[in-house]
Amino acid sequence: MTRIEFAIKTLRQTCPFDEELLFRIMDGDNRYRKDGLSASIEKAMGEYAWHEVTETANEKVFDDILYGMNLYIRKYRAIPAFKQKIWDLFNEWVLRIADICNIKNAKDMIG
Repeated sequence: MTRIEFAIKTLRQTCPFDEELLFRIMDGDNRYRKDGLSASIEKAMGEYAWHEVTETANEKVFDDILYGMNLYIRKYRAIPAFKQKIWDLFNEWVLRIADICNIKNAKDMIG
């Protein structure tokens, strides 16, 4: 499994949203345009997105997910108050991911 596949699988397993909202967040509002969270995470991973994942990559993939979420929110077109609500939901999501990936210092990493 590649790093991006591992990240997307983990995001889908831990998502606190319903299926429709998950689809819109992951793939964007337009499936032909790469503006979803999965594209942001792939961008965060760079050339390493398609490398095979290893046991030790969990923390690196977690970092990439955090950075991808940051990219997603920064480019999301909405008023700051709505972006804050998304960030709060993403924080809940990140803590679920940290639990599955056994990331001990997740709260320190998200600030």
